[in-house]
Amino acid sequence: YVDDVHGWDFVNNDNDPLDDHYHGTHTAGTVGAVGNNGEGVAGVAWVVKLAALKGLSCCGSGLISDMMEAVDYATRMRFTVTNNSWGGGGFSQSFLDSLFAANAAGIGFVASAGNAARDTDITPQYPASYATDNVFSVAASDCFDVHAQFSNYGLTTVDLHAPGMRVISTFLRKTCNLVTGTPYTELSGTSMSAPHVTGVYALIKALHPEWVVSQIKTAIMNSVDVLPAFAGKSVTGGRLNAFRALGVIPPVVCGDGRKDASEGCDDGNLLGGDGCSVLCVVEIGWTCTGAEPTRCVLNCGDGICFANPTARESCQTCIGDCPGQFKRKPSTRYCCGDGTRQPSETPELCDNNF
Repeated sequence: YVDDVHGWDFVNNDNDPLDDHYHGTHTAGTVGAVGNNGEGVAGVAWVVKLAALKGLSCCGSGLISDMMEAVDYATRMRFTVTNNSWGGGGFSQSFLDSLFAANAAGIGFVASAGNAARDTDITPQYPASYATDNVFSVAASDCFDVHAQFSNYGLTTVDLHAPGMRVISTFLRKTCNLVTGTPYTELSGTSMSAPHVTGVYALIKALHPEWVVSQIKTAIMNSVDVLPAFAGKSVTGGRLNAFRALGVIPPVVCGDGRKDASEGCDDGNLLGGDGCSVLCVVEIGWTCTGAEPTRCVLNCGDGICFANPTARESCQTCIGDCPGQFKRKPSTRYCCGDGTRQPSETPELCDNNF
């Protein structure tokens, strides 16, 4: 890559990734349009560096191989997170391998869940349905803070909702298939939802530069506003809340990894005392398909897996050993009040590891 100052155009294989469609400009504005300047719109993260990785043509279509190369480029450049407001094509082992590499490099991958109003637990939507730790699958909420009718959903394959209806953002005045007289316009879709999560991801990383992907994902997913309209439609059953996400402090591993270091490690409970009354965590299980099921569970708070409680890499190893595809198991949300978790709906998970 020569003179890739602003990113790269993987469609035309050159260093000019200028948006000739409109879609990327709109999502980029949601992520990081400058705020508090009396001009246009404000993005989620007002002070952020953006790189354009162009993998689709002027008419919004392209090759999975180009998108995979874009992911590999982001990994090579050690970007913090990529926004992926696109979808299409079937399962690709090569693309999955690229996601594994991105995850190993500590790069988040935020993806739109899709606009087909279908259950992705039954019919996957890629790339959002790839089951790697760094993937966020984002569905759309509408103007009334309910599930948008067009949005895909999935109890185990969609992570959370974010605003995706009539979102106003930056826009190109002229494109190959649309002309507008304003540099700003409103669009709807899960493509508009994903960059809200990407922006919050960037804010958290700026606040906690030492955090890894799993910690950021924990903070985002455990801080959603849980609403009845989202029940059964995502892992969290809630809509993104940026303010709360920035206030979540995942516990660090201390002793057996079950308690915040600031509280000490004397009893193995999770955040003992009154502080636990406001903490909820989401357990995410994994199972291999086409092989004997292997379960890797994210630890509460810091997101560290404990197929083997003492090994930080254990979950990645477990997933990597799957000979076939793998998918999420139904996830469980836990809340605690007295310093211990109460997973009454799944008593087999209630053991000393918690």
